Amino acid sequence: MAAQVSDSPTVSDQIERIGLGLTHVRLLFTGGGIWLSDGIMSAVIGCITPAVAAEFHLGPASTGMLFFYIYLGVFLGNLVGGPIGDRFGRRHPVIVSQLCFCVGVFCSSYAPSYAWFRISCFIVGACVGVGQPACSTLFVELSPSFWRMLMQAAMQSMFLAGAMYCYLVVYLDDPWMRNIDWRSLMRVGVVPAVVFCVTSCFWLLQSPHFLGVSGRMKEAEEVLDTMRRDNCLPDFPLAFQVPMAVDQSEKTPGWQLGAVFGSSMLATTVIMSFSCFVANFLLLATLVAFPSVLPHLASKHSTLSPAIVLLIGVSWGLPGKAMAAALASWFPRKCIIQFFLLFSGVSMLLFCVGASQGSGFGWHAGLYGALCSVNGVFVILYVCIAEVYPIDVRVSGCGVCFMFGRVGAMLSPLAFEMMTSWTGSYIPYFVLCAALPLINLLLIELLPSETPEIVSEHLDVHKGALSYGAVEGPSGAAADLLEQGA
Repeated sequence: MAAQVSDSPTVSDQIERIGLGLTHVRLLFTGGGIWLSDGIMSAVIGCITPAVAAEFHLGPASTGMLFFYIYLGVFLGNLVGGPIGDRFGRRHPVIVSQLCFCVGVFCSSYAPSYAWFRISCFIVGACVGVGQPACSTLFVELSPSFWRMLMQAAMQSMFLAGAMYCYLVVYLDDPWMRNIDWRSLMRVGVVPAVVFCVTSCFWLLQSPHFLGVSGRMKEAEEVLDTMRRDNCLPDFPLAFQVPMAVDQSEKTPGWQLGAVFGSSMLATTVIMSFSCFVANFLLLATLVAFPSVLPHLASKHSTLSPAIVLLIGVSWGLPGKAMAAALASWFPRKCIIQFFLLFSGVSMLLFCVGASQGSGFGWHAGLYGALCSVNGVFVILYVCIAEVYPIDVRVSGCGVCFMFGRVGAMLSPLAFEMMTSWTGSYIPYFVLCAALPLINLLLIELLPSETPEIVSEHLDVHKGALSYGAVEGPSGAAADLLEQGA
């Protein structure tokens, strides 16, 4: 059944016309601060865990719970941040999140006891979690369709930049990571996040898609005009067809979550949530387990210090993200995400074999392969999540999937500490890390559909009728069209 599409341009059409340019550089160095903060937070805690455990005399369970408290905060932040982003827009949660993160980390460095440190870690995690769904959605909504993967890769590279900054500071302080001054590291680590917070307050743009469905047409045109001027384009008409407005004041609180878990989206939500769980579980393996075992491995099989090995390893995430962005721009999303999941599983197995057999080449290759592939998974996964949900529940959909991903982040360090304590070896933990992406690979095949862009091609409708950002009516409209195309 063909869709009826107006001849006048949509917001998506105008963004396609504006194209990629300096306005997206502005976006990267403002909203990207959320992911920079996440990278700093994860890398800092991963490096200081032994020092914190020694100062506060923690056992294996309490040590593993450090990341649990952080990502419990991120979990709740994602849950709350989704509806907030759909109700109040994408810009404000990002700014408030960055500001609260900076204050929280600085205060955490003065924690007088483990109890206070746990509470501060929870608050810092919640601060990051509130802004992440809105930030991820904003990056996709302000990007032309072909360049979404590139922008997602650039955004997530800020996470790597934060981690690399942290590892560089660790290297300058203690290359062999034996006597880290964790309080000073936290204070120095927060400096880049403060800079990004200031730039966001002044230059971060609101989403014109959100403004359009909120009935704020004039403001939406002003944002589009700013994007046009940033990209140094000549004047052209920026008016667009009026989308169906969504009056959220008449809806019950939390209605977005009901739509996300509704019958038409339930299977997609479950599979995407599990995929986020696996991706976060593996990411924390690279940020917590690897730093914990590298001092032992590097002392026997490497001439490089553990801090340098980590710095090199994190840099492998950049080609991983670039490769994922390039492949997913030209090939079906499902196939590429399955490829990177397979890549992750094989890399973890290679690390296990190399570490157990004393092969320096083997565990180096597994380490770098895991960091490369896991980062690639995140790029494709986060764009797909944003694409499959209609605009009025888009941030909520991202928030729910991110939220379940944080469960993986909470359990991964705890699983590492407990499995290592029970078995006397870290190998079983990495075997689990190899099995999870292979299971996820099979589940991806059960996704009901590709993204709406793929469905629109099958329906042979006007380009953009079902594309991301163009479905600006109520949440049921996109699902109904998807069902017709199935």
